[in-house]
Amino acid sequence: MRTARTRLTLAIPWIGAALFATASRAWPQAPSVLRLPDGSTVEVLGLRRWTIGMLQDSLAKYAPGDSLQSHACAATLRYKLHFADASSATFSFGQGKSDAVVVSVREPQDSARVHYRDLPLDTLSPRKAWAPITAVFRRHPNVFWQELQKRMNVSPGRKPQYRTRADRMLALRFAATLDALRRESDRLEATHVLATDANMYDRVAAALILANFVKRDDTWWSLVEALRESDGPVKGVAATVLVGLSRNAPRAVNWSAKATTLHAILDGTSLFVLDDLVQVLTHTGVSPTDAPALIGNGGGEMLLEYLGSRTGSLASDSRALLTALRGRDLGPDIEPWRVWMATL
Repeated sequence: MRTARTRLTLAIPWIGAALFATASRAWPQAPSVLRLPDGSTVEVLGLRRWTIGMLQDSLAKYAPGDSLQSHACAATLRYKLHFADASSATFSFGQGKSDAVVVSVREPQDSARVHYRDLPLDTLSPRKAWAPITAVFRRHPNVFWQELQKRMNVSPGRKPQYRTRADRMLALRFAATLDALRRESDRLEATHVLATDANMYDRVAAALILANFVKRDDTWWSLVEALRESDGPVKGVAATVLVGLSRNAPRAVNWSAKATTLHAILDGTSLFVLDDLVQVLTHTGVSPTDAPALIGNGGGEMLLEYLGSRTGSLASDSRALLTALRGRDLGPDIEPWRVWMATL
């Protein structure tokens, strides 16, 4: 279909082509909000041709029992309704305040703007040397995620709650193994594994090992590239590592080598980790010189969607990154930012 449209556009004068492109484009809607009887809300970001009612009707038909307030709706949107990407996250605002579910989507017609990195999700023959890491991930996920959050300090003040003494011993071996993997050969192996290995458990371990090499730009590049994995746990682990590093060991990173990857994510690839990346970029020294490569050429639409969100943290994170890229703050409204981005 894209080839046929290109031929039609080239067959008419350039002014007509511009009008044709404008007329055929579906512009973003305002965020759609569904209010639930318990006082909580569901906000849907990224809609163009679809409406929130159409989403509800389609979920009822193709996934009875599922709903927009369920995290499973993201998988249904991707694999049954063929959305280019989708994510769902719940935000809790403390005692006495209602939760908010935020569903982000890239609609089916936007598939050309979503660029996943497809790697196998094999689980056979993991590396023996990394078994104290991968075995915890496979068999004791509660221990793994607590240790990861502790190690990356993403939840300051929260101490791991081990259920048994055996869990505590597992956590100690897990930490000791990671602490020992600091040689150049360890870095090279982890970089290679994260980029190419078929075993997803080893890629998870590789992302953790690379956190030992925070002073190298290519560590950050490898972890950001892992955010584009289509499925599986690797991108979630990589995102947690990146957020932890950017908060606790912030440093300026030269992102030019990964401009294409960053452009794709800011435009809607891997929506589950978009806000994580927004925070990471803000803390690693992006500047106006990076703006054309990261959000130019019609990119950054999902970044603007987040700016318009009713969920304060999404809006403030997006605004902080946009301000760093612009060099000054254009305010909370989307339109001034959209006008500026059109010039990039």
